[in-house]
Amino acid sequence: MKKFLLLYPIFIAILFLFVYLPTSSFSILLNHFQTDITAWGVSHLLPTKLMSGHQIIITPHYSLIIEQACNAMIAILLFLASIWAYPSSLKRKILFSLIGYIALTLINILRIYLVALIVLEDKNNFSLAHDFMGNIILMIGGILLFGVFVRGKG
Repeated sequence: MKKFLLLYPIFIAILFLFVYLPTSSFSILLNHFQTDITAWGVSHLLPTKLMSGHQIIITPHYSLIIEQACNAMIAILLFLASIWAYPSSLKRKILFSLIGYIALTLINILRIYLVALIVLEDKNNFSLAHDFMGNIILMIGGILLFGVFVRGKG
């Protein structure tokens, strides 16, 4: 446990510095790619007329924009840091890194879709849907995935 508590913040710092923050062409490209995947996924759930690129059109004068902060990279990186800091086999860490990335990306697409549906009902619901419900969905998803990882063998 002491090793985990030492490694976790180190992995978070490294991942955020080299993957999330715009410190290199790689991190910028990766975040654009993740944002594109998110918008693409949401566009397959919403009616075509509501999507324009990374924009979800609520009314002609109000829209939601899928940007870097919406691409689930923060949740993914926190999950990856926990997986890599936790004592387990390299094979299991790689497997759960891939499973976690895919699962959290899909959860995020569903999260944005649900936020859009709630805001389409009443745009005054944005803060509740986005800041509260949306973030809880990602947190619960990440915690459940980590729980499955920890309970497994290896």
